[in-house]
Amino acid sequence: MKSCQVKDLMVPLREYVTIPETMTLLEAFTVLKDIQAGFNQKRFLHRAALVVDEEVRFVGKLSQYDVIEALEPNYKGMRDTMGRSSI
Repeated sequence: MKSCQVKDLMVPLREYVTIPETMTLLEAFTVLKDIQAGFNQKRFLHRAALVVDEEVRFVGKLSQYDVIEALEPNYKGMRDTMGRSSI
């Protein structure tokens, strides 16, 4: 097997969509929906948005699963039962 480095596989930060940490959940959901559509069209290589603060410093990552957990409190327990790798 050919040796491969992480830099050959990673998605560069500049290719991620960034959203402000003050964005509402509804606005973030809309952004994530657009990211998903772009992923399906091979426009984006990821399915999450990076969250930035007022100084545009990275403070976190938001995925569709995070939004689902916020809307359905029991989802985390179901996800833990199923195993994270199966989702």
